[in-house]
Amino acid sequence: MKKLVLLGLCLVSYSLAFSQQKYNLKIEHNKGQEVICPASFVDRPSFVDMPEEVKAKLSNKKARTEGGQAATFVVNYIGFPENAKAAFQRAIDIWAELLVSNVPIRVTAYWEDLGDNVLGAANTNDYYRNFPGAREVNTYYPLALAEKLAGRELNSINEDDIYCRFNSKIPWYYGTAPNVPIGTFDFTSIVLHELGHGLGFVSSMRVSGQQGFYGFGTKFNAIYDKFLLTGEGKKLTDTLTFKNPSNVLRNALVSEDIFFSGPNTQTDVKENKALIYAPNPWEGGSSISHLDDDKYGNGGINSLMTPTASLREKNLNPGPLVMKMFQDMGWKSTSIVHDPLKNRALASTIRFEAKILSDTTLVPNSAKLVYLLNEAASNQAKSVELQKDPVSGMYFANVSLPANTTKVEYYFETKDNFGLTTTSPGNGGLEASNFIYSFEIGSKDVSGPGIEHYAPDILLSTSPVSILANVIDDFQEGIDTVYILYTVNAIKAPLKPLKKYKPGIDNPVFSQGRADDNAYLAENVIKDLKVGDKVRYQIVAKDKSGNQTILPTNYSGTNQNDKPSEGFYNFTVTTLKNATATEYVTDFETNNDDFALLGFNIDQAEGFTSKALNTAHPYINGLGLLDPTDGGIYMPFDKSDIAMLRIPIELKSKNATIIFDEVALVEPGDVGSTFGDQDFYDYVVVEGSLDGSFWFPLEDGYDSRANTTWNNAFNSSFSSGTAPNSTGKATPAMIKRRTVQIYGSDFTSDFAGENLLIRFRMFADQWTTGWGWTIDNLYIQKDIPVILANESTSVPGLKIFPNPTEEKLKINLEVGESQNVKLEVFSLRGNKVMDELVPSDGNMLNYEIAIGNLSPGTYMLKLTEKRGSVVKKFVKK
Repeated sequence: MKKLVLLGLCLVSYSLAFSQQKYNLKIEHNKGQEVICPASFVDRPSFVDMPEEVKAKLSNKKARTEGGQAATFVVNYIGFPENAKAAFQRAIDIWAELLVSNVPIRVTAYWEDLGDNVLGAANTNDYYRNFPGAREVNTYYPLALAEKLAGRELNSINEDDIYCRFNSKIPWYYGTAPNVPIGTFDFTSIVLHELGHGLGFVSSMRVSGQQGFYGFGTKFNAIYDKFLLTGEGKKLTDTLTFKNPSNVLRNALVSEDIFFSGPNTQTDVKENKALIYAPNPWEGGSSISHLDDDKYGNGGINSLMTPTASLREKNLNPGPLVMKMFQDMGWKSTSIVHDPLKNRALASTIRFEAKILSDTTLVPNSAKLVYLLNEAASNQAKSVELQKDPVSGMYFANVSLPANTTKVEYYFETKDNFGLTTTSPGNGGLEASNFIYSFEIGSKDVSGPGIEHYAPDILLSTSPVSILANVIDDFQEGIDTVYILYTVNAIKAPLKPLKKYKPGIDNPVFSQGRADDNAYLAENVIKDLKVGDKVRYQIVAKDKSGNQTILPTNYSGTNQNDKPSEGFYNFTVTTLKNATATEYVTDFETNNDDFALLGFNIDQAEGFTSKALNTAHPYINGLGLLDPTDGGIYMPFDKSDIAMLRIPIELKSKNATIIFDEVALVEPGDVGSTFGDQDFYDYVVVEGSLDGSFWFPLEDGYDSRANTTWNNAFNSSFSSGTAPNSTGKATPAMIKRRTVQIYGSDFTSDFAGENLLIRFRMFADQWTTGWGWTIDNLYIQKDIPVILANESTSVPGLKIFPNPTEEKLKINLEVGESQNVKLEVFSLRGNKVMDELVPSDGNMLNYEIAIGNLSPGTYMLKLTEKRGSVVKKFVKK
């Protein structure tokens, strides 16, 4: 191999094993479960003062934490009284002097009624993994810690890093005296505790039924979880011992024998590990995310992060044990931040550059670049000491690559005076696999850019619409142009460019934090919209080599090796109607504009005898994008069809129900899957919203498995191909009635009097579609008769005539045997206006009813015999 020439650096042979995986992992984030702090209304007065070093620094504002700048907190108070704000700030000041971060920690604090027995609740806004600076690969970090390690904002400056809620009903003490008044809880202590959860004292471990699991539905643990082990020393994240999920893991999580053990925790505690709160039974929102109450409870130096707080308990010190746990997780450490180099056309002198952030000093000459060329043996790897740029503070190495270089694999490494070795990409992660950066030289650029974009659906405003997309190319030369193609009501609009977003110059509303580096924006690009407008659009991106990518795409074929074809995002514009309603009823027969529709229509489906709210029959697969470089999933393939009621419903305290008739022939999930699982596939769901922005399911979504008849119909016939679509069709005989209870365990009757928006949503994923969803006879907060409008309205052997009629209605019905037939007539508002038992004549019922006394309108005739019931509409003139 040709000897490398380095500018100003000497070259040293470095033997190591480059291992299995190229680091090409995307930054991902997930929401976690809120941690709850219950109240103990037991009088247990105690006082733990703040650490002496914090006292000293608070008395001398010029004093700074050794090794870096003290953390800065920015708090957004929602509904807080002024005296509570002052007490809150005292807790902020304590954490600010104990931690180091050059990124502001943004906190949103809510003052609200949390019931009688909860003091507060908190969590990080998001957990991030695989961000530049992460010490562990494929490990979730709480957002504030992730931003400290990355040295920059990862989410938008408009979003919080920590959210917390505090109970306005609790008798709080807001003062500074050590002795808390009788009958009160010390507010500053509880804020200090809740902020501790938001900063990282929180696990992703959960128990549901007989299963224990972690990772927010993924296989990846949080950084806190990495240090959890049983009394026998078995790590909870060791999947050879504790599969995720498993009953074995669940049993461990309720064993009362779980410890936190890391390098710093071991050296600081007599037992070499910290006992974690792991009660049996499991306590959601409390278990595993606290220190053990019995061991460290009231009045002890490490009592702050135990699960309960008592009356007159005051604690202004997170405790030495918690601070050592924080150090193990990364709050006192070193990180290397690097943006991976991309493929390029020619070998040349390459600048390898990284930012090294440390809470201590680095071991001299330990910051290195280690690299390997052309997939040579690991003993051919080279190590180059990094220099530090005196202006930018960046560490770098300029390496002249030989002309025959086709591939470069590399990583960075340094040692610090905490005794830590830090690499980039991070050590560890998934099964302790090693990751390396790599790029290629001389290969032709044949792949278009990747595009990340999240489309709107139903907009509750006619304001101009902005389009924001993150666009990345795999070659160093980068992006050439990005633009949007769109139509409004099928009328084509001129092409509109998206321009590179410039943080600090462009509108900060569109800031995404870390993603700003790749953001392209067209602000207020779709204008002059009116209620009812329907917009179709796609985003096109081209790189410097002329390769093009179009988003979205869609699998219209039925074979998994088919390539997706070009698709379009769709959204519609609407507004809410001015008047609210306590009840709402419709049979969809009369045309109205009560619903905003996206992917739905009000029409009569084939084979049905009346109008209803219908998705497309069949519906289409989801929209997304394959990675232009490696063919994996770049943007998940999904799509939601939505019908939103434009009339806000004022919630009743009782009878808060949504009742409708339906057929749902949508792709069923795998056996045993439940709503929210990755293998739950397509589904339908009824959702509510109090603000038109955040929507929540009023009950779990469901698929064809909700009814055996539906499931049989869906699986009755399929198209050809390796990803076939169901060709089974719905019939009126499949209609079933559903009652949705608006109130549940979380959304309770406490919301009575509030206005609720309601929508019906059908979700479709990448493969396999079916007939879809139909909804009829909708009753909201209105009692209706027990009419099974699920039976056929066109049963052989049933005749009613004349229809429409004015005075009399004749009925002919074939029955199975001689019997009494129950005859009922209902108005569309559910009022029963007729109820009779009529004897049949053998296997025939011939009967005439007088309807002259009924008001003109549409009615439902229900006939019930031993084989079942049938329902038929008729009109009284």
